Amino acid sequence: MLAALALALSYMESFFPLALIVPLPGVKLGLANIVTLYALYAIGFPSALAILLVRCTLGALFAGNASALLFSLLGGLSALFVMALLSKSKKLSIFGVSIAGAAAHNCGQVCAALITLGSTAPLYYLPFLLLVSLFTGALSGLIVALDPGHGGYDGGARAQDSGRWEKDVALEIALEVEKALLARGAQVVLTRREDVCLADGDTASKTRKREDLQKRIDIAEAADADVLLSIHLNEYRSREESGPQVFYRHGSDQGRLLAGTLQQALLDGLKPSRERSALAGDYYVLGGTMPSVLVECGFLSNPREEALLLDPAYQQQIGQAIADGLEAYEVLLARTGQEDAA
Repeated sequence: MLAALALALSYMESFFPLALIVPLPGVKLGLANIVTLYALYAIGFPSALAILLVRCTLGALFAGNASALLFSLLGGLSALFVMALLSKSKKLSIFGVSIAGAAAHNCGQVCAALITLGSTAPLYYLPFLLLVSLFTGALSGLIVALDPGHGGYDGGARAQDSGRWEKDVALEIALEVEKALLARGAQVVLTRREDVCLADGDTASKTRKREDLQKRIDIAEAADADVLLSIHLNEYRSREESGPQVFYRHGSDQGRLLAGTLQQALLDGLKPSRERSALAGDYYVLGGTMPSVLVECGFLSNPREEALLLDPAYQQQIGQAIADGLEAYEVLLARTGQEDAA
């Protein structure tokens, strides 16, 4: 099953026009290393090696290209051995291991190009490939818990013009975030996919909201999520207020780092007229053990922003911006881990 998944990811890489930038035959992004990383941590090095060899061999057979086998083997084996070595270090996170594996994969491919072309020209592309590895490796193996705020009896804020409830728009945006994250190799778990309250139906009203929020945290904890993102929409009595804003739990250094990178990514991706800053807040849903943030994607009370928040294209922009922010967060986190290890 894992070998088939790795083979499918390897096939998908052929649709990325990397050859237009790096004209070396056989060079790929290395998305199949997502499976290698998972196998390494979940079932051990021998199984990860076996899956890698099967994937490389079958991929070369299907491609009908002998050089493809060399590129796949040197890239994949380089990534596996580097990740296996670094995974034993307790000071380096899985994300740092992933990025190092992506870099090793690209170095292995350059070596394959040196062998097949018989010249040193491929070395000129190495800096670009190492830069690409920061992004292809950043979200591999990351488990993200997405929490569309409210649901069921709890509608949250309500848009004044359209009458749409926050709970419905938050779910639509969360699904766009999920698409963006899955496309980049992350694993995603949603606390809800329907318009439901997570508290039991017979729970007393005064404790129902707290039970609902606690179950959202429990879902993230059960999935062993690395981060929790609670998706919301804001409102205010003044219809002039606008702009996305990210909140983190007081005293959480990683939460503050996550909120800061997401806030900047939202500003860069959405270019709102009002630029806000990430803030600490006392929200129950941020009380889990993993870094957690509450993302207010904009103001439903602002007529212009309401129209944007209901636009599927704008919702996709939010999804891409949040994915960009998570990548930036993981790169910073990996860099911090490497500095601590040094």
